[in-house]
Amino acid sequence: DNAHFHCPKPGSSITLAEAGGTVTGTFRATDPSDPMLCRIGTQSGETRTLLFNFYDPQFLLNQAPLRKAMEDLLSYRKDRVEFEMPVQAGGMPPGSRTYLETWKRLGEEMLPLDEHLVRTVKFEHTRQGATFYSPRTAWYVWYYPAAGVFVRSELLPEALSDFASGGMPGAFRATSFVP
Repeated sequence: DNAHFHCPKPGSSITLAEAGGTVTGTFRATDPSDPMLCRIGTQSGETRTLLFNFYDPQFLLNQAPLRKAMEDLLSYRKDRVEFEMPVQAGGMPPGSRTYLETWKRLGEEMLPLDEHLVRTVKFEHTRQGATFYSPRTAWYVWYYPAAGVFVRSELLPEALSDFASGGMPGAFRATSFVP
């Protein structure tokens, strides 16, 4: 079912190569009261919960605009979505920041995953701070809709990355996915 977002089935595992090394996780059962929150147990014993298997909800101060936009985008109702996203920011002093998020569907691409090619949807994802002078960060992100996982992310070379991520993942690449 590629028309609606779904978390990977329990027991599925994914291995991601990130800047800090390799991370392997096994998906756990989703809470039926919120099927957009995917739960993953990592090899280190940590349990992570990710909204749409991408955003860390512990940083999100208002999920409603994000939920509506990502449902529209991942269900193919819209090819481009934009929403404000207030996040809890660390640092000194701690507080909150609001970013403007934009996701734009660029098309489909076949990517290698394990020993075969999978059909992915490629997006351009940007985040802009609330003020005109705030840095803009942009990524290409590939989503594997049949499995409900994001399998690759690349920071665009011209993008800036000198502000807090607000729970956003950096560059990563899935090296395996076992359903």
